[in-house]
Amino acid sequence: MGLTACPSCEGQVSTQAATCPKCGHQFKTPGSLNLKDPVHLVGLVITVLFVLGVAGYVLKVLLSGV
Repeated sequence: MGLTACPSCEGQVSTQAATCPKCGHQFKTPGSLNLKDPVHLVGLVITVLFVLGVAGYVLKVLLSGV
């Protein structure tokens, strides 16, 4: 059984733990999205806003060229 750093609090956590005993961060399988985790939720919101901004810019450029 190994140890790893918690992504939320940087505390040492077992690699087999489901949650961090220090801060309660829930671990899931790699690549999954946990919307209860504020880090994942903020990242998702930023990504959606970025994609909408790029789409708006592209539409603006396409429509101004007509």
